[in-house]
Amino acid sequence: MRISTGKRIREERKKNKLTQSELAGDWVSVENLIQIEESRFIPSLITLTCIAKKLNVDVDYLMSEQSRVEQLAVIAKELLTEYKSDHFYNIIERLDELKVQSPMLFHNEFIEDIYISTYFKQGNYLTAEGRVDEAKLCYEQLLPYEQDFMLDNELTAYELYMKLADAYGRCQEIEKANLYNIKAKELIKKMMAAKEVQNLYLLMTGSDYQAVISAAKKVDSDMLDDYSKAKMNMVLGNANFNLKLYKTAINYLRRAIKYYEEKTYNSLTIMMYEELSKCYSNLDEHELAVEYMQKAKKSQEQRH
Repeated sequence: MRISTGKRIREERKKNKLTQSELAGDWVSVENLIQIEESRFIPSLITLTCIAKKLNVDVDYLMSEQSRVEQLAVIAKELLTEYKSDHFYNIIERLDELKVQSPMLFHNEFIEDIYISTYFKQGNYLTAEGRVDEAKLCYEQLLPYEQDFMLDNELTAYELYMKLADAYGRCQEIEKANLYNIKAKELIKKMMAAKEVQNLYLLMTGSDYQAVISAAKKVDSDMLDDYSKAKMNMVLGNANFNLKLYKTAINYLRRAIKYYEEKTYNSLTIMMYEELSKCYSNLDEHELAVEYMQKAKKSQEQRH
């Protein structure tokens, strides 16, 4: 059963043996507190934070799912107004407070996106004003998100590295500037290598399997992450399978499937299990052929 914010406040107030008058303070009247507890009044985040502090609980604990949605809607609207007016300091101050007040609200994807974008914007503004030391601090605030950028948007990571390299260079912190220049260059190589793997798919559509194998030799595999390596091995396995180079196909498919078996790519694992089964069958290794066909069947059943 879902508990409303008002009911949770009332329960915690009673646990703390507080009357409504004792819980109410400068931030909320007794009348408003009664309305909050009866779910007839939506408190602001500031009011909830003050109530939570007096009850000695986290504000996130007090908020129901509906309350979080309502609070996010209010916060998002206010932040967008500030953002359109280029009031970046106000946004940063507000979100730094929110990070402490309510980590659950702060880590909403939309709120974090505004936070990141604001720091970039403020850093760019300060750089244009010649206030490079302050700009550098803005970009450094984004370093905790570095791994998220690498997973979700490598171009954002690249932009951050370039901004940091430029800021450190202007501040005569040459060693750090060189570090982020190197990171930026390595990331570009990684993105280019991943793009080349993607291009292998396009070659596959033309059924020119030998061209796929030749193109794969030009890919810098050392620059690929696990996902791109698995994707390239899968493509190469499929190409060699279609060329009836079954032993070579098996090597690539088994490398690829180690990655995909741990993920939710059922359709891809089914395809590779089936190709492995056919490879082993063509090599007269019938026990392994049956084993992989059974794996394909099991994955198919799980998919449905």
